Amino acid sequence: MMVCAANQWSGRSLVPFRAFFFGLFGARPLGCGAIGAVCGSLPVISSQGPIMIKQGTVVSMTYRLTNAAGEELDRADKNEPFSYLHGAGQIVPGLEKALAGALVGTQKKVVVSPEEGYGEVEERLRTSAKRNQFPPDAELTVGMRFAADDGSGQPIIFTVTELVGDDVSLDGNHPLAGETLHFDVEVVEVREATAEELQHGHAHGPGGHHHD
Repeated sequence: MMVCAANQWSGRSLVPFRAFFFGLFGARPLGCGAIGAVCGSLPVISSQGPIMIKQGTVVSMTYRLTNAAGEELDRADKNEPFSYLHGAGQIVPGLEKALAGALVGTQKKVVVSPEEGYGEVEERLRTSAKRNQFPPDAELTVGMRFAADDGSGQPIIFTVTELVGDDVSLDGNHPLAGETLHFDVEVVEVREATAEELQHGHAHGPGGHHHD
């Protein structure tokens, strides 16, 4: 779902890692912003007519995300829509492809396979460590997430999955790896990206990225 990805989950965010990724997802890619205010429901009009979703447009949308069992994983409502820069890898590939060509007011139910979502579960990303490998003041808890270097300078987000004595079990897979994702989406605004947004590779302002 969650956007300006900077780790092993690059290009596989929608929900780009907004509050969902701080909660259920835990860690959003570095630099991703908060959600914002309500977007208008009328089409954005250019001299050529309504703008459709294409490379280089900023899209604001509402969505409800559920798993194959129908359990709600995340949502963005009209008072806090989610915004992203189309074509910048800010949302999962399967959803981005399904939204291409859509106009304001479009409502879609999109099913995204693991291959087009957050990938399959990779056993190589499941590992363990000893408590003494963490900072002495680190208060480790199950569900805690942190970044570690993969040896080539790229960060990997690990989740603590189990604590037994001095052993710490870790999982570097995305929390939704292996899941089939069900999106119920409505497009509420489409506009051309600014030069700055294109340069930075993400949407700015309400619902998108916020710079300090």
